[in-house]
Amino acid sequence: MDQQARMNAITANDLGFLAGGGFMGECIRAHPWAKTALGVPQYWPQALRTAVRVLLTTQHPIFIFWGEEHTCLYNDAYSRSLGPEKHPVILGAPGRESWQEIWPIIGPQIEQVMRGEGATWHENQLVPILRHGTIEEVYWTYSFGPIDEPEAPHGVGGVLVICTETTEQVLAKKTLSADRQRFLQLFDQAPTFLALLTGPDHVFELANSSYLNLVGHRPIIGRKVADALPDAVAQGYLELLDEVYRTGKPFTAFDAKFAAQALPGDPIDERYVDFIYQPITDLDGSVTGILVQGVDVTAKAESDRAHAVSRARLKYASRLSGVGFWYCDLPFNELEWDERVKDHFFFEPMARITIEDFYARIHHEDRDRTRNAIDASIRDATPYDIIYRTVDPTTDSIKWIHALGGTDYASDGTPKRFDGVTVDVTSEQLDQQRLAQLNQQLNEQNKRKNEFLATLAHELRNPLSAIRNAEELCSRTLPRDGSAYSAIGIIRRQVTQLTRLVDDLLDVARISQGRIDLKMEVIEIDKLIDMARETVAPSLREKQHELSIIQAPHRVYVKGDVTRLVQSLSNILNNAAKYTDAHGHIRVRVEVKGERVAIEVSDNGVGIPAHLLPHVFDLFTQNERTLDRSQGGLGIGLSIVKQLIEMHGGECFARSGGVGQGSTFEISLPRRDSIIETAAEPLQSIRSMRRILIVDDNIDAATSLAEILNMMGHQCVALFSAHEALERAPSLRPEIVILDIGLPDIDGYEIARRLRLVDELRGASFIALTGYGQPEDIERARVAGFDVHFVKPLDFGELELRLAQLN
Repeated sequence: MDQQARMNAITANDLGFLAGGGFMGECIRAHPWAKTALGVPQYWPQALRTAVRVLLTTQHPIFIFWGEEHTCLYNDAYSRSLGPEKHPVILGAPGRESWQEIWPIIGPQIEQVMRGEGATWHENQLVPILRHGTIEEVYWTYSFGPIDEPEAPHGVGGVLVICTETTEQVLAKKTLSADRQRFLQLFDQAPTFLALLTGPDHVFELANSSYLNLVGHRPIIGRKVADALPDAVAQGYLELLDEVYRTGKPFTAFDAKFAAQALPGDPIDERYVDFIYQPITDLDGSVTGILVQGVDVTAKAESDRAHAVSRARLKYASRLSGVGFWYCDLPFNELEWDERVKDHFFFEPMARITIEDFYARIHHEDRDRTRNAIDASIRDATPYDIIYRTVDPTTDSIKWIHALGGTDYASDGTPKRFDGVTVDVTSEQLDQQRLAQLNQQLNEQNKRKNEFLATLAHELRNPLSAIRNAEELCSRTLPRDGSAYSAIGIIRRQVTQLTRLVDDLLDVARISQGRIDLKMEVIEIDKLIDMARETVAPSLREKQHELSIIQAPHRVYVKGDVTRLVQSLSNILNNAAKYTDAHGHIRVRVEVKGERVAIEVSDNGVGIPAHLLPHVFDLFTQNERTLDRSQGGLGIGLSIVKQLIEMHGGECFARSGGVGQGSTFEISLPRRDSIIETAAEPLQSIRSMRRILIVDDNIDAATSLAEILNMMGHQCVALFSAHEALERAPSLRPEIVILDIGLPDIDGYEIARRLRLVDELRGASFIALTGYGQPEDIERARVAGFDVHFVKPLDFGELELRLAQLN
């Protein structure tokens, strides 16, 4: 019969096999099959028609590959596993083009079936597919079966795919496996011995390291107690296990003797244990196994401790060192807790617990957080790990509890059980709270200490300023060849030492508070050493020390705050001078070590005891008398050096052979390869006489400073109050006003602002004289209108220079 004849023989009922099938049925009926290798449905072979009919009438996911091009057909159930990239566009498309990403996997399986070699079966097979824009790891359980067609090669016209996506179950199983592994780890790490026996023959399913140690590390897992531990049978322990299994009642024992013999002929190891046989019941209450838990109390038994101690040890053993086990069927109803968990929640051992009881005993601030954690663990198959507080409703006592657990799921992904453990961590939490309180107290005390040091340093500057002024005045008026002038030198040196101590006190406070601002610039190491040498020159001359400097073979540069680096080097040189006897030798050596430069200061002085050496850079370190304090220091200079150098990215080291062997201090800093030279600004020419107004409530300091300035050739007036200064300044018409900041009535900042507005003082320069030298103090003085900021006591050489520079 030709094609036209066959077409004429077709009736409307011939397409009945395409009826139904939901959305995919509509798609199949509407598809332009004439453009595919299958051709119009009217000519599809009966085997294909039958397979398509099964595909459209079942609710199970089914896919068909037909013909040499493996043309694709599938139903609604299968479409739910596809993303928009494939559904419904692969309908009627060739299989290889539709499944390019997995064809290396499924292609050989399809060809096997098409060759007539039989069906295939794959369980939980990983077949990643393109879905929602990405290649997803998708797991399937599926079979490829032949669709018989006699006229096709090998008698197979296509492949019928019956499949189920099992991704969720596979991933859940992996999570459960991880949860079980964590549980086994907790089980094995328990400080008491544990073993889990199953069935009426008491087969060892689990045993932790402590239990294996108790029985001599014999191979017991998977074996009956009677076979694995014949020595235990002989001592009556098997009978006890049978009784617990039969009655479902736990058995406990105290100081029970267990004579273990790992192998015949081995010595017998007698141990004493406190233990409990705890029956494990199924959902219907029947006993399925026994949990053996306990502790080796051999030492206790041998020392014949009192019965009360023995009872305490049994309690310790039965509680598994504070670990409690809980088991919960889902959905939650009555909860199965052991006595330890009930104790964690302030329940009696025989109490029946519901989920409402559980939440009621949790602290109200932790309740929602705990509920969310449980819901998330069950929903997302994630571990349950949380710390919450439980409350005794009678006494309001609180315990901190750490809970760990996870969810068990059925094969279809339905959550079945929610099990885990609890541990009382109250002592740890209280320790953390006490530690936090102590840290807060220490921080507060440290803050008060720093404030005290800063206040002390400021208050010391005022009398030092007056003493320094008096010393300067005497040095300008007394004959230079008299004994009195020699005394002036002593005063000058001691004032300088006191000033250095005050600066150290301030530096300690600033560093502790993080208030040191470094003004970074590149400088040559040799210049730093020269400036430090000038600073300590009086100390070196006083004891007639020999100072030698070994420079690097070429110029070496570092980047840092020049003032702070000179201060650090000066402190170390001064320390060397202080602890080296008269006519001693001090050596400074510069050495390049890779990307760093080391400055070593060595002396042949008193040395450092071995026990003190690791602490020489600690604040207030003492060994009977600390290094600095032994000759008048405060024990803070080296600590300041270390912290300043570390702020520059450097390190400090100290070495000594011991008492009498001298010392070596090393500063290591990052090296810079080059420097940009800057020309120094020329000083302005010195003017002769200036009209100067001094305002300071310290009468001694003000009058002595006025006399010194008058001796310098200036015309100077000293006033002692803010009101007097505001009243008389317009008539005095000073060119320069030196103001003390800490005046009692109106501070110097406010006086400066007011005097700046006085017509008679327009163009005048203002100098701040204060005991406050913090960076914020200097900035505040600048904002208030001061041109220069001096910290007490005055450096008169610097004062003369600044007076010359001011217009």
